Amino acid sequence: MEIKREVLDFIDAKESNGALLITGKWGCGKSYIIKNLVTELNKGLKYAVVIVSLFGLDSIASVNARVKDAYLEVNSGLLGDSARKVYKALTKVAKESADIYAAANPDSPAAAAFSAGASSVASLNPLNAISVKNTVGIGKKQKQFVLVFDDFERCKISRIDLLGAINEYAENRQIKTILIADESKIANDADEVVRKEYKEFKEKLVSRTVKLMPDYQDAIESIIKGYKETEPGYIGFLLKNKHTVQQVFFESKTENLRSLKSYLMDFERVFAAWKEANIPVQYINPVFYMFGAMTFGVKSGTYEAGAYGFLFKDSEMKDVYAKWNANHILPSLRNWVINGVWDKDCFIEEARGKYRVDDMSNDQKFLAITFWDLEQENITEGMPVVLKKAYDGE
Repeated sequence: MEIKREVLDFIDAKESNGALLITGKWGCGKSYIIKNLVTELNKGLKYAVVIVSLFGLDSIASVNARVKDAYLEVNSGLLGDSARKVYKALTKVAKESADIYAAANPDSPAAAAFSAGASSVASLNPLNAISVKNTVGIGKKQKQFVLVFDDFERCKISRIDLLGAINEYAENRQIKTILIADESKIANDADEVVRKEYKEFKEKLVSRTVKLMPDYQDAIESIIKGYKETEPGYIGFLLKNKHTVQQVFFESKTENLRSLKSYLMDFERVFAAWKEANIPVQYINPVFYMFGAMTFGVKSGTYEAGAYGFLFKDSEMKDVYAKWNANHILPSLRNWVINGVWDKDCFIEEARGKYRVDDMSNDQKFLAITFWDLEQENITEGMPVVLKKAYDGE
């Protein structure tokens, strides 16, 4: 289902019947897709769309304050520099008035309210006379105001109270309102009463629910092409090996694009050290694959040391990752992925000892290099030695 089409149908509809809920797993790209869409819509003449993050907010007053700030910012932008200067001046006057009052009456309840930012004294702020409406701007510059609330499930406010506050904008003020959430987190709430109340209140507020099913292949390619490299040549490396990235991602079954981005960002440091070690880049591919598999394994909790270290984990990981090969796990990389300890010098020493092909015998090359990168001589002379060592338990 195309999210853009769903959003446009919702905000273009002349009738208003509650909010639109876009749901999907954490890390599946909800916020990324919506931010790009909002940027595109705001370039046009019809809509002024703002995203309000609810992450960590613990009061309805803080939610309303963020909405008001976003509304004023958009409005001042449309009305021009003069309006923006007026808003700034009014805000400064309000703050200075609060400071003066608090200094003159340090023991008064109002002073305490000023210091806490309480709404009971907020009426002294001239900006509070401006209410949030479903349009911004005036005349030819008027646009439809659209609210997007992100990180719903990460808000600290009671979900029922939060839905009530959002209902004020969606129903009472007729502002087209979009919620972004991972409903699976709400469905798994330990409190059955909370789950039941949420379901009942949601039916009153949410008119349509859309589950985001991203095209992960396109998303991965977009992430790679939009990557801002620090190490020259890294984007070219990623583009050349995008099928490896896709394979590891799909095999992990996490559907988490944040973990994918962590994989790419962290490996850039490995890529830079590999070049510094003066090892041909063609031999890095199996290390790249294993680094990704370990990264996804650690983030999902499936790759961690047991009573016997990683002795039995390798066989478990082989069931998940088709190209899993413990021979390409460098201890320095595993220590970094699992414990967050990066030792470049140790990595370079390990990598040179394992992948500096000029110093390797054919049997060492047979073990270290991806099969399709081997020379015929490496196979003819190296494989029998490796097989013998295997049979001999070496």
